[in-house]
Amino acid sequence: MKTLVLGFLLMAVCSALSPEEIQRLEKMPGHMKPFGSAGPYFDIPVVNEYPSTRDFFNKYVIGSTPLVIKGAVKETIAYRNWTDEYFIQHPKSKELVFAEARKKEVRTEGGFTISFRKYVKHYTKKAMYMVNGVPKFLKPDVPLPNPLKCKEVMAKLADTVMWYSDGGTRSVLHNDDVDNINCLYRGNKTLVFVNRFDTDNEWVNKVIEHPESSY
Repeated sequence: MKTLVLGFLLMAVCSALSPEEIQRLEKMPGHMKPFGSAGPYFDIPVVNEYPSTRDFFNKYVIGSTPLVIKGAVKETIAYRNWTDEYFIQHPKSKELVFAEARKKEVRTEGGFTISFRKYVKHYTKKAMYMVNGVPKFLKPDVPLPNPLKCKEVMAKLADTVMWYSDGGTRSVLHNDDVDNINCLYRGNKTLVFVNRFDTDNEWVNKVIEHPESSY
């Protein structure tokens, strides 16, 4: 499987860059094209089951190396049962969640609170994007990945977040202050990674919209 690892940004952010920097970027491959479309491309390791805790942390977490684990959640209740009908009919689905009134992330604008059941009934009819902790009544459906089940790791887990929409959502270019395991249950998701260690820090801090770290 191939994904994108960017060592440079392929668009000009006029409000943050000098005229000279903009001219330099305009000459780069991929200028004014979709972010990441010009590569460079690198092979990402693909496995069919979770590695051991030791290998997971030593090879991937500490080494800051992306990893694709195919079929890792197929045996979970969430993978088998999570449908709109399942959510709506759940007796505890009135739990409140946070949603954004747009599909393109704008972190300076707020969102709104809505019951999970109501969100599921309307998210395909309006531009809404739920970004919320997994509702309490659904957490038993999502088991903790095997490499994270030791006490030392469990004590440091930050959150379990649920992204839920009918597609077409886009995030800002940002930096996460925690390591992530993205579990895809429906649809598809494209991740573009920027290797800031191979790029000038001053320049990266200008173009990453939220370098202060937030997931």
